[in-house]
Amino acid sequence: MTGAKGDPVAISVDGIITGLDTSSLISELVDAYSIPKTLLEEDVGEYELLQEGLTGLSDRLEDLSRTLEGLQDLDQLRSFSVSYVENDAFIATVDGSAVEGTVSVEVHSLADSEMEVSDAFSDKTSTGIISEGTLSITYAGTQTDITVDSTNSSLVDLATEISDVEGLTAYVMDTGDATTPYRLVVVGDDTGSESTISIDTSGLTGAGTAPTFTEQSTAADASLTINGISVSSSDNKVTGVIEGLELELTGVSTEETDVTIALDTDQVEAQVESFISAYNEIIGYINDNSFSVEDSSDGASQGTFVGESSVRRIVSKLRSVITSQFSDMGTDIDSLSLIGVSTNTSDGTLSLDSDDFQTALADYQDSVEGLFTSSSGFGQTMIDALDFYIDPLEGSIVSRTDSIDDLVEDLEDQIDTWETRIESYEDRLRSSFTSLESTAGKLQGTSMFLDSYFFSDEDD
Repeated sequence: MTGAKGDPVAISVDGIITGLDTSSLISELVDAYSIPKTLLEEDVGEYELLQEGLTGLSDRLEDLSRTLEGLQDLDQLRSFSVSYVENDAFIATVDGSAVEGTVSVEVHSLADSEMEVSDAFSDKTSTGIISEGTLSITYAGTQTDITVDSTNSSLVDLATEISDVEGLTAYVMDTGDATTPYRLVVVGDDTGSESTISIDTSGLTGAGTAPTFTEQSTAADASLTINGISVSSSDNKVTGVIEGLELELTGVSTEETDVTIALDTDQVEAQVESFISAYNEIIGYINDNSFSVEDSSDGASQGTFVGESSVRRIVSKLRSVITSQFSDMGTDIDSLSLIGVSTNTSDGTLSLDSDDFQTALADYQDSVEGLFTSSSGFGQTMIDALDFYIDPLEGSIVSRTDSIDDLVEDLEDQIDTWETRIESYEDRLRSSFTSLESTAGKLQGTSMFLDSYFFSDEDD
């Protein structure tokens, strides 16, 4: 076949002459040649999944560490309940520093702040109502002088000036009187006998009126008896008299009320359960990421942590601390097993026997608490072990993920190299097949010429 000028027609690479499906052949050959690159990409994917898995593990280890650090605070580990007959005189609350026992409380008077009220005025906004000069006001022993002039000589402006004094609040009250409804009110922000207010208006000598103030309420301490002992407080929240006990005074009483403080053992158990829950979250996460191909449902994948020795070492260390005996504490309870903590053989998680824990807590409270609060107990030992893995600068997990970063970077460099090789290989294949088609076309043309030359007479 020839063109208009006798030249062969351009040959397509898709096998027009040879009949070969050259596009498919090239694709299959390129795919086969690309297998090393594909394997490298799979390796990168697996390493990235491992990094993600190690990050998730590190987060859970940090959660356990924070939980144990919280339990090292005895006030958090301990929890007390308080019981008393409800009344209008006080509300009692306790924290972890409380001491078990019963105290009697009787409230005689509440702490109060001082209030000073001026005489009445007919206008509150006009300047010139208040005499100009110096108003001296003393609050809790500290004197402040306020200059009154033509810019601030109204009741409202003077109230603003007084409110700027630390510890004082002032406002204008409207009594509704037909002729002189406005009074300036000055109130101390703090209760207690030391929070007195003294207002000296003798320095107000200009035109207008120098207000006179009347004490409406007196700064006073609260008065109460606790276990028959007189107690005074500048605040209606009474703390520090009985360790861990706070009384919010709301009224007065006519008789003593017994307040019973007891260790809330259920809450203490709940605190210990919080540690077990955090630990089990780690073990469950590792188990979920450590299944083998045979264990998976479709038989086609395996857990991220399979073959990862760093994770095996972490599990081994955690289990070692869990089962250790902390004899340096020198107490009767020196291991988790003695407070009812046991390891489930099926999956390595922990469980707590409530009866055993409550018995240990009742008989050896200090020892049980020491397991979590002592510097030589379980809590600190586990925190130290966890820090080896989760330290953000030198932790072994950070070191491992850094090494994986290096591996991934190297693999990606190899992948880039292979991509260049594959592109070149594909170009060579296309060139070769194009050359093949061209050669086949030329041979076909020669064959047709020979046929016409040798067999044309016979056809005639």
